[in-house]
Amino acid sequence: MPHFILIDHLLEDVGGHNFQYSMDVSQAAEAAGYQPVLATRREFAARDHLPKNWLVRPLFRYGWSQRHLAGVDGKSEQPIGPDGRHLPPLPRKSSASELLQDLLDRRRRVDRQRRIEDFAQACSTLFDEFGFAANSCVFLPTVSEFDLIGLVRFLDQTPESVKLDWHLQFHFDIFHGREADYASQESRCTLIRRQFTAALSQVPRHRLHFYATTPHVARQYNLLKIGNFGPLPYPVADQILLPATPTESPQKPTSPLRITCAGTMRREKGKRMLRPVVDSLADSLSARQIQIWLQTSPRAARRFLGRKWTGNLQFHDHVPATSGDPIVALRYPLGRNDYVKLIQQSDIGLFLYDSKRYHARCSGVLVEMLAAGKPVVVPAGCWLADQIQEPIYQHLDKLCEQTLDNDGLPLEQISSAGIQHEATFESPVVPGTRALVCSFSLGAAQATGHYLQLAVQPFQGTRHTGKKQTMILGQRANGRTMRALFRVDPFTDSVQLKFRFAYEAAPMELNELAVHRLPNEIDCHAGQVGLISASMNEVPRLVNELTQNYDHYCSTAQSYARRWGYEHNANRTLEILQDNQRRSVSLQNAG
Repeated sequence: MPHFILIDHLLEDVGGHNFQYSMDVSQAAEAAGYQPVLATRREFAARDHLPKNWLVRPLFRYGWSQRHLAGVDGKSEQPIGPDGRHLPPLPRKSSASELLQDLLDRRRRVDRQRRIEDFAQACSTLFDEFGFAANSCVFLPTVSEFDLIGLVRFLDQTPESVKLDWHLQFHFDIFHGREADYASQESRCTLIRRQFTAALSQVPRHRLHFYATTPHVARQYNLLKIGNFGPLPYPVADQILLPATPTESPQKPTSPLRITCAGTMRREKGKRMLRPVVDSLADSLSARQIQIWLQTSPRAARRFLGRKWTGNLQFHDHVPATSGDPIVALRYPLGRNDYVKLIQQSDIGLFLYDSKRYHARCSGVLVEMLAAGKPVVVPAGCWLADQIQEPIYQHLDKLCEQTLDNDGLPLEQISSAGIQHEATFESPVVPGTRALVCSFSLGAAQATGHYLQLAVQPFQGTRHTGKKQTMILGQRANGRTMRALFRVDPFTDSVQLKFRFAYEAAPMELNELAVHRLPNEIDCHAGQVGLISASMNEVPRLVNELTQNYDHYCSTAQSYARRWGYEHNANRTLEILQDNQRRSVSLQNAG
């Protein structure tokens, strides 16, 4: 029987997405006829939580070290060579300068060399036992550019390793910010490119396959021009996936709707934003219309929620069947079964993530929420928003098709002439209007990767009649029409529309700009599957939109989940690994 060898030097405990990922992919591999083998951290002592026939080898001493990483989450400022020393600077300095730098770097260099050797030795021990059968599959689901050096050390020292294909997945960003910011970070690109190039030059005959968790991250790595990085679907547990056949129409629960912030509440996942959002939802929480479920420790909860919400807060090691508390706190990480239960029993997934940090990064929790058919609220301007932006556009396309009054409120077609970084227009509001849909397209020459901000201010005469609504919209494929819905009250007789790019100053080219009237008799929801928040201030309004129209958002989320679940089934992840492996073997044999 061929082996499916999953190497994750970060896997040290039950719970968390490293464990979940390893379980899901290994189960798919076993069903496909492989013998699963897990190589983990030495601390991994959860053998009883795995199938008895799986082979587990706790071999790796070290996990992440930020000081040796060069990407967004790292602190390394010089490229590291295969021997653990810094590569010579470009242009070269004098030998005396290099000697001084090497002396100052001695302690870190020793630590790097120790970690590189440990990674290589752990791999050597592993493959001394399991060998190099060509029909086996080796997958490293969480690799950094520094880990690659340890792997290359092993491959270079082990000639037989050329018999295997090596599948390596990179999770984390190279660049800060969004695509418009990448060009200013050429020094970081050069650093990481040199480090990759130096490592890969040691193993020119090996078949290495490179992956990333999102197309966004893959694009970053492809800028290095050292290989082809393709996106690999993030797998979801079978227990979370909705059944292929639709069940009865969902009904709004009689108990409070469970709004869940799953996963640990780190800074980039919005722990500082949670309190103001909870405070603004206080009325709905007090009226038991909603509950907020989150994973945290008692100490952390008191720190970022305050005594108002944590004075009587009960903490749970397992997911309780019911709870009367407005906020339900669960330990992190939960066991596998409890975590699956948390996702399954949620009604809405709430994501308060920093959109800049998550511009390219995958969120395993979002993948699971969408696969489970749960409506979500996600931040704009990042990978999370991109996953539901097109379904929202398709919903608004249909709304515009339902009304024949699309030509009553057109705005003149706009070209880029005279428009620099901001454009403002006004549109009348006809009595009997329930909502408006603003439609427009960006010019064909407009660079991709931009997000457009639309701010809508309603007026009665010259007075504001309501709060300004702000939306951040992702670009649509092939320059198709972008749309945004905003509601108006009966006293509104005009609206002001203000356009600009959300995250950078750049000239716009707006075309086919029009405002479509939706009369009172049309049932108009702002979107489907979920909603996108331009800022944390918008989150309470969007949560209320979902809770007040829960049946619509739940049914559309479940419909979407059946398509989404196919792409993120662990079998699909395994198929891509196998297809790439067969292709590379075929090319080698043909050569």
